[in-house]
Amino acid sequence: MKIRRVQFSVKFLLVMTVAVAVLAALWVAYGAHLRFASVHLMVPKYQAAIEHKLATHAIEESQVLCRIGQMRIRIPETLAENPTVIRESATRLLFVFKDSQRNILIPFGGPEMRVSMSPIPPQLSTCTCPKMIEAILRSSSDDFSFNISIGDLAIHNWVLKQRMQDVGFSNTNRFTVSSMNATDKVLLTETFVRKAQLRVQSHLFWETLDFNQSGIVRFVDASNTETSWIDMVVESIEPFAPNWKDDNHHQDFSKMTDSQIVELLCVKDLE
Repeated sequence: MKIRRVQFSVKFLLVMTVAVAVLAALWVAYGAHLRFASVHLMVPKYQAAIEHKLATHAIEESQVLCRIGQMRIRIPETLAENPTVIRESATRLLFVFKDSQRNILIPFGGPEMRVSMSPIPPQLSTCTCPKMIEAILRSSSDDFSFNISIGDLAIHNWVLKQRMQDVGFSNTNRFTVSSMNATDKVLLTETFVRKAQLRVQSHLFWETLDFNQSGIVRFVDASNTETSWIDMVVESIEPFAPNWKDDNHHQDFSKMTDSQIVELLCVKDLE
């Protein structure tokens, strides 16, 4: 049997070497982009939320300055009259202020926002949670391109994962960012339909630039409109170091009565 030998010319070997080198260079430059595209091209599209500013006009309503846990906050007088406690577990509860139409809910003992958003890309590790939430809300699926840098691609990949994991941003259609006294804040407003009725509610996340203090405040208005009283409360919030030993994430509320919890967490009329 005659053996056929394949002979490679120098020209063919040169072409193959160049082709392999080009493919390797393309993979090094765009491999991360191709991997991203293969994962995200088939997922739902996400649009950026709309940014709004806090209302600037004065509100003619009596307010009470309160110290609640790790923050000072001004609350409309009709809401501040009779705070109540809703227990979710031995270490988790909701502190509630309400009147006939409005509610302010302040959670204590829940999971850290930063933990729920982990793992955080190194490019965002020095950002406060409000700033990271802002990056999520400003993002759109259409932000991706093959010209985006590797660092920005890592952020974009993380942002879309936060959207897909639904860490609380699925219904957000507008947001407001503000910073004061070394504290970042972001107010999310979401609109959704529940039991054939339109519902509008807002969520505030705040954190100091040194990461030492943070909090969440939720707002509900039965009129289902975005009202300026919420902006007033948001603008008034500032951090405060609690004078009790354990922070609110480790306090055992099961050993306390509701009145003791109110006495511990809420101090009114500081002015």
